Amino acid sequence: MYKKLLCSAAMMACAMSAHAEVKVFDFSYQNFFQDDINVTTTLKGRFAVEDKNGDGAYGVSELVALTFAGESYAPCGKEAHNTSVSCAINSFSYQPGALLSFAADKSAHNEWSDTYYTAVTGNRYGYTSWSTSGGQPYYTVYQWTKDTQLSITAVPEPQTYMMFGAGLLALLGTVRRRAASSAIFER
Repeated sequence: MYKKLLCSAAMMACAMSAHAEVKVFDFSYQNFFQDDINVTTTLKGRFAVEDKNGDGAYGVSELVALTFAGESYAPCGKEAHNTSVSCAINSFSYQPGALLSFAADKSAHNEWSDTYYTAVTGNRYGYTSWSTSGGQPYYTVYQWTKDTQLSITAVPEPQTYMMFGAGLLALLGTVRRRAASSAIFER
């Protein structure tokens, strides 16, 4: 009796802890136009959102974190190799099952170079870097085409793994109990 009650309480605790406010998604874009050539480069990113108004859609005010092509746009903070960094999320929207849309800028400065990044989904991603001592700037621009593909996957929450583990333990316990009871009847 107590075992069933204890198991039920444990399963309920796992289920209640599985509700998380912040959702994390990995995304990638593939197939761009660069320097008059179609390239199959894949640009990856991750964003975290919190549905504050409960409508199932996420806007810029609900964005917790955004990383794209190896650069963090939100939260924006000092980086070890840069003396100053500034970021701006100009727009952001995502609703599961629909397109991801954002526009973000980042500027990073250190004693050797200045770099400016810009990402506007559906249009372009690029960066320009130039030496603080002069010289020609280096730039790369990826332009979206009709063939640019978006892939988004939800990142499993840690509680999901906890629930999976609890389920496996419950299943293992059931199998062991049945094996032990069938062994008794066979004697």
